[in-house]
Amino acid sequence: MSDVLVTVEPEGRKIRSKEGVILLDALAASGVSVRSECGGRGACGKCKVFVTEKTRINEVTDQEKLVLTREETAHNMRLACQVRIEGNLTVMIPVKSRVRQRRIQVAGVDVAFELSPAVQKLRAQPSLPSLLDTKTYSELLLRFLEETYDLQGLTIGYEALKKLPTALNASQRDVTATVWNSLEVIDVEAGDTTQQVYGLAVDIGTSKIVGQLVSLGDGQVVATSSMENPQIIHGEDVISRITFASDNEAGLTQLQSIVLDGINILASRVCEQAGVHATHLYEMTLVGNSAMHHILLHIPPLSLALAPYVPTVKSSLNLRPKILDLRMNNGGNIHLLPLVAGFVGADNIAGILSTRIHKSKELSLLIDIGTNTEVNLGNSEGLLCCSCASGPAFEGAHIRDGMKAVQGAIERVSIDANDHTVHFDVIGGGKPVGICGSAMIDILA
Repeated sequence: MSDVLVTVEPEGRKIRSKEGVILLDALAASGVSVRSECGGRGACGKCKVFVTEKTRINEVTDQEKLVLTREETAHNMRLACQVRIEGNLTVMIPVKSRVRQRRIQVAGVDVAFELSPAVQKLRAQPSLPSLLDTKTYSELLLRFLEETYDLQGLTIGYEALKKLPTALNASQRDVTATVWNSLEVIDVEAGDTTQQVYGLAVDIGTSKIVGQLVSLGDGQVVATSSMENPQIIHGEDVISRITFASDNEAGLTQLQSIVLDGINILASRVCEQAGVHATHLYEMTLVGNSAMHHILLHIPPLSLALAPYVPTVKSSLNLRPKILDLRMNNGGNIHLLPLVAGFVGADNIAGILSTRIHKSKELSLLIDIGTNTEVNLGNSEGLLCCSCASGPAFEGAHIRDGMKAVQGAIERVSIDANDHTVHFDVIGGGKPVGICGSAMIDILA
């Protein structure tokens, strides 16, 4: 395939691609984000662009004829997901077709809890090997920790072993040992670093990812960051992602790589905010619905979309950072909470644990509204739960003027009870471009 040059307007950016590549894919590969709620199937009509060089692209497809009006096609409007590049061309991307930074709520309610982290740092002053005591460095460290802190059956991991001799010799036997779950020494450092112990909690939503850096010494949240889930270029909802992962040879690998890059960016951001070195990030807890969970782990998610809608695995998992290439202490632990069933995943478990409705005697209703929504009803005697797709309703996949909570979206609507005058607020001010979910709820209410 020959190289082609695509000029993206109005910014005038030039990107390179190959003949025969779908325009939406070429834009996404170059970091140009265009809305694609249906995952490139030509159903949502959100990826509208203007292409004037008709001879350098394919003819209008049957799918486009269903979505675009004759007037739109007459004015050179096309769907980026239906355009196949056949030569150098210029593309004008309208404001409504662009993915813009959305408003993401990251604040929550603090809940009192008993701090019991899986990772703890312990001071140690083990003796050194001698002609009278020829035990190894690791044996002497483990003996000291077991006797001093009453830890039985303790082992030492490979990453800690590599650092042990240098740490002991550099500090005259005064070291800090990081112990995971009272079972394994995962890190050894010279001197006293007992205050430098952190964990990262990450909620991988279908639409957004939120991360909070937590001090495992006192349980305080020290930094928070969020982003749009970068997988969104391959579809807004879980079914679109599953379809992309299943129908494309490298689809699953692409989706996994994209979300792992996103998590690493979040980890770097929160560590920078708090002045924390990534080597002191020892525990990472990841949650998400069943589809996000499987894609993260590179597990084919197709079984979730077909009866009887069973995941490949639903038990909790502990993984080493190198398996997913996440930026944290190499000896640390990645913990994934268990799934429930179908699309009800680990994020729902996290919601139940944080609200503690499973310990309440009163009947409670917990609703987690998102692109994929979970509903839980019950108490300490048992819980019933189900999931439903709210993305199309709240983010505009099938609503003419619907959009996410980004600049230009109407976010609040009120009607004066006296004269029935309609008032509304627009994110960022100015002229409205569309309407987002919160305003839709206001209108219905």
